[in-house]
Amino acid sequence: MLKRIFSKHNLSLGIVVLALIVAFAGFNCGPGDLGASGASGGGCSGSPVAQGWSGFTGGDGIVYLGTMKGKVAAIKPATRTSGVDVAFPGQGEWYYSIQVTAPASLCGGGGCASQPLSSPVYSTPQIDADNVYVATYGGKLYALYRYPQSATKMSYRWVYPKEGDPAMGAIVGNLVLDNGVLYFGSSDGKLYAITTNELQFKWEFQTGGKIWTTPVVKDGVVYVGSYDGSLYAVSAKDGSQLWSQKLKTGMASSPVISGDMLYIGTFDNSLYALSTADGREKWRVQGGNWFWATPVVVDDIIYAACLDKRVYAFDAATGRELWRFETVSPVPSRPVFVNGLLTGVSESGELFILDGKTGQIKNTINLNAAVVAPLYAEGNTVYVHSKTRYAYAVDVQTGQIAWKLSLDIESK
Repeated sequence: MLKRIFSKHNLSLGIVVLALIVAFAGFNCGPGDLGASGASGGGCSGSPVAQGWSGFTGGDGIVYLGTMKGKVAAIKPATRTSGVDVAFPGQGEWYYSIQVTAPASLCGGGGCASQPLSSPVYSTPQIDADNVYVATYGGKLYALYRYPQSATKMSYRWVYPKEGDPAMGAIVGNLVLDNGVLYFGSSDGKLYAITTNELQFKWEFQTGGKIWTTPVVKDGVVYVGSYDGSLYAVSAKDGSQLWSQKLKTGMASSPVISGDMLYIGTFDNSLYALSTADGREKWRVQGGNWFWATPVVVDDIIYAACLDKRVYAFDAATGRELWRFETVSPVPSRPVFVNGLLTGVSESGELFILDGKTGQIKNTINLNAAVVAPLYAEGNTVYVHSKTRYAYAVDVQTGQIAWKLSLDIESK
């Protein structure tokens, strides 16, 4: 079975690991372990899985990300670029450990039920003026204080579902915050809407498969893709279905909207352009492998990273290919667009900076670390979260690494 999957899709090892874990593990007994599914022979230990799936988000001079060891880190770039090797957390920085208690039934009788365990964070955090919202693979949603009294006095404002209540399914996709409501999908196949202030459940919408994708909200409509192979348009007001469009396969790529068109990649190697009004297909193009990453739309051009070791540029209206760029390995990470330059990174860690109009290479940087997390940009700086548990800040204009920070804070 696995041999057929590898030969057909030429899928990199890191992606396969994620697929197997999310598909078969109901809850990780230990952080990053396969103990829950018996792969490690029971107990709270086992082989670690891939790191570095959460991307960055930022605002007011601080960037935030999550780790597979259940940490949420707030990093202040000004502290990192002070010219001094400052230990983390430095001035204005903090981290918080999200911990849960594993049910004894999932620990193989290993006696770990009373021990706090970290809950992996695949999802990129979301922020508002006062809070950092974090979704976990353990099926919980946390609101952390964005500006705690000190880095050693961290606590959360609320958790949903509350402590003692059953968790939701594993959350892999990102949170979307719109008008005080958090929208997100879960591996239980549901799309959720929860208010942030009153912490009230607003509605849920059931699909026929896991939701690993990040929803997108526009004009009172929430669009989300499911592993059942369908794309759904749901009312943001009450969660009622407005329409659904059946595609050939499921998807891990999240939808992106430009004008009245929605773009999304799927597991049949296709990139679709659909009408936001009714989901009708406008055009479709084929890649040589899965379009795993979410596309980027800038100035009527669709930039799509693919696991066939290419980045494509398509005309947004017609799907006509404008150019393609060959990379050294698959590209599961979403690129970013900065001042006319498209910056992306292949899974093997080659960061490339391209002219957005022509696809001509401007610069490359070898990070010497595998990357699967989406990139994040502020000003001329692109932030990268590697699978080796390092955060990088890259100056796009100079093509230099501004700073590098170890996120190996699990022992603290």
